[in-house]
Amino acid sequence: MKIKITLLLLCFSATCANAQTEVVRVPAEVKPFVAEHTKPIALKSADLNGDGLKDYILVLERENPTEKDEYDYPKNQRPLLILVRGTNNKPTEAKRNEAIVMCSECGGMMGDPFASVTVGKNTFTVNHEGGSALRWTGRLQI
Repeated sequence: MKIKITLLLLCFSATCANAQTEVVRVPAEVKPFVAEHTKPIALKSADLNGDGLKDYILVLERENPTEKDEYDYPKNQRPLLILVRGTNNKPTEAKRNEAIVMCSECGGMMGDPFASVTVGKNTFTVNHEGGSALRWTGRLQI
């Protein structure tokens, strides 16, 4: 029984580690929005403003955030960008939020709480998960 539990834990750990290191493929038209010293950790496309064109939600992660909050967590580590198509049919940054996506250390001992971004027509949702004995989830839908 101990061997089965150990194997299950090892498989689960490998799956979690793999999910956090997944490479996000960024189309050429979005690459200009990936700032130097950042990496994309989520990219989703949908018609976010109801004009019938493909827009994007892009979540970046700064390599070395310079600011810390009062709890010593990285501040403004993960900007979320809303990219919508302008009159020239190219993506433009419509909005940016520096605090909506929790930092990589904000989950405490359970690790990174950022789970995903989901999108739909005129909407997107940022999903977080965390906790140990008491699991929690957080969803902010816009």
